[in-house]
Amino acid sequence: MAKKFIYADIPKNPDTLKATRKTSDLFIEAFGDKPIRQITGTVAGELFDLLASLPATHGKGKTVLPLRVVIAQAKEQGQETVSGKTVKNHFSRMSSL
Repeated sequence: MAKKFIYADIPKNPDTLKATRKTSDLFIEAFGDKPIRQITGTVAGELFDLLASLPATHGKGKTVLPLRVVIAQAKEQGQETVSGKTVKNHFSRMSSL
């Protein structure tokens, strides 16, 4: 989906492309590579909750564990979650689709 709607569009800043790739990778890991028409309000709500549960350290190293396992471990250990701004940035990138 990202290739068709984001990357094939007009040229974009490399940082924007990298951030969008990161966000789309998170989505695909969590929900699979769904057709856009299958991304409902329920899925969007689940995405928001998932993003808000990410540990603050997520993406700052090599993570080999599945996303939901990382979130469960962070919750169990009482780790700080990502900022609201980070959640908003990820969500904005996905909502542009």
